[in-house]
Amino acid sequence: MPPGLRSRTVRVEPFASTGKSGSQMERWWLDDGRSVVAKHVDARDDWIMQATGDDGRVVALWAEGFFQRLPPEIAHGILEVATSERGSILVMEDLTGSVFADPAALVPAQRAVLRAAAGIHGSSREPPTTASARSPTTTASSRRSSPRATPSTTRFRASPSRGGDGSPTSSRMT
Repeated sequence: MPPGLRSRTVRVEPFASTGKSGSQMERWWLDDGRSVVAKHVDARDDWIMQATGDDGRVVALWAEGFFQRLPPEIAHGILEVATSERGSILVMEDLTGSVFADPAALVPAQRAVLRAAAGIHGSSREPPTTASARSPTTTASSRRSSPRATPSTTRFRASPSRGGDGSPTSSRMT
């Protein structure tokens, strides 16, 4: 990873959970006292990447400046994206204490994000140009049917070490 926020990290703490996708998450404390969240993205561990055929689209979207062009209502929180030995690392603002802290704000916030997303489609904003940044094609039948188990997603079915939804229940360090 090129020098950046990682080079300013004074303490690293793994999250107790790897999140819903299976990616390893860490909290980094920076030399200025701020904390950020680092997500280690690797298709070998991330079932969502496997299920969608993602070969690193976040890196491509970041390199194209896609996130920087999003309207302010879509606050992605990404500070840096870089490739790593096993995939990529997303460094994001630590929004732990502020993401929808007020439940009454949830519905208006969701509506604002949806309006902004709809506005992207009707604007002159440039869509991603990288083929890997495009979403997989869906058909009417694929939207109606439940997700199929494929060799790449079968290993993420519920097991004693995973929750009922297939998500990990404990941290994995690799």
